[in-house]
Amino acid sequence: MTTKVPTKLSWNFKKADWPRFTNLLDNELRTSPLNFNQHPDKLCNDITNIMIRYAKETIPLGTGKIVFWSKHLEELKRKLFWSEHLEELKRKRDALGNTADQTGRTEDVQTWRQQSTVLRQAILQAKRTAFDNFLSNINYQSDSQRTFQQISTIKVIANAL
Repeated sequence: MTTKVPTKLSWNFKKADWPRFTNLLDNELRTSPLNFNQHPDKLCNDITNIMIRYAKETIPLGTGKIVFWSKHLEELKRKLFWSEHLEELKRKRDALGNTADQTGRTEDVQTWRQQSTVLRQAILQAKRTAFDNFLSNINYQSDSQRTFQQISTIKVIANAL
């Protein structure tokens, strides 16, 4: 029995009309009213949108294999154990990390490390709770394939973290 690999549309760069893309992009960037005094993120978004518009015209779409784990890892993680509480702890940890990087003060670094520990422990507890719920709700007689798929998914996510 063979399994089908899911496909998705992606850019086919080998068949792209690169001279046309370059000409269109050069003309647009020269004639477009880009404001270099605006915020860099806004300017980057404007240039990116221009590039994508001309890429859609000159680079054909083809089918390719879906890289399942890179595309769906975040979705799977959230579905299995991630919560708003963990997201908030992560945001707090990241903010403290930025502060520690900017100031370089020992107190800030210690606070960041403490928050990292709190986040790690909360993630571990959430994983344990999710796994306990999974085990308590499973029917091994009728859900054998589903069980195998879920355990495989949990292994992949555990290795990715």
